[in-house]
Amino acid sequence: MGLAKSLSMSLIGKQIDGIYHTGICVYGKEYFYGNGINCENEGATPFGTPTETIELGETELPQEMFHDFLQDISERFTFLTYNIATNNCNHFTNECSTFLVDKTIPDFALKQAEEFFETPLGQMVKPMVMAQQNALIQGASSMFDTGSAENENKTLNVNPEAVLNTFSQLQGETPVAADLSDSITAISDISLLQESIITTPCLVLYLWSSVNEECKDSNTKIGEIAEKFSNDETSQVTFFSVNTQQVVEVAYNFNVKTIPCAYVYQNGEVVLTQEKFDPEELEQKLTELKKE
Repeated sequence: MGLAKSLSMSLIGKQIDGIYHTGICVYGKEYFYGNGINCENEGATPFGTPTETIELGETELPQEMFHDFLQDISERFTFLTYNIATNNCNHFTNECSTFLVDKTIPDFALKQAEEFFETPLGQMVKPMVMAQQNALIQGASSMFDTGSAENENKTLNVNPEAVLNTFSQLQGETPVAADLSDSITAISDISLLQESIITTPCLVLYLWSSVNEECKDSNTKIGEIAEKFSNDETSQVTFFSVNTQQVVEVAYNFNVKTIPCAYVYQNGEVVLTQEKFDPEELEQKLTELKKE
């Protein structure tokens, strides 16, 4: 992750070279944790060719014993139990390495994600990283029938086809929703959006589409809220909007399932997520933050 290497010192005060995905290669196969526990030919996973290979040692354990071990731990490494900071692919690789050769993987891979996602920047980009990872692992087949993405889509409300349908709807050509209030800044550059989330004390991000019927009413309501807080000299709330019909990559990175939706960030951390825009809840939250 080149951006992490170039910006980490200035943004979080320490140098990191990347956010790593790891797998373990043994018995001529590559085992990794994504859509449950997966097994593919070496270098043929959805994550592509490894950028670095580290020799951990040789094992004398038979493959059947290793597969029994994987079966035993499979309930802890499912699509649902994945946590990008504390139970990720590197934790899985570390357990496999410990079992096979009694040796842990290097700390730069094992502990880096947890340290990074504890920072304000990490909290901000976490939804984007998760969305990108979820898209990658759809092509992998879990070895065990324990919580793969395919089995858990209904529970997680993450349906790749539904997401694609949402984006298709965003790509219509006939506008049905009017532009937003002048009190809301329109954003078309995702890098500027990321920077603003980090540097703005309180930021409301409203995602909408000019070809979505529901946005007719919601655009009016978010405009009224923005004007109310913008005219309040004691308020430090900044309102940003993204028209996902024009900037689809933002909808993808935020794993958007419905339009319109809204997020509230305070000092770079998410304090309110509205997968379905609710103006009353939003105004109540902003009032509470103002009092704080």
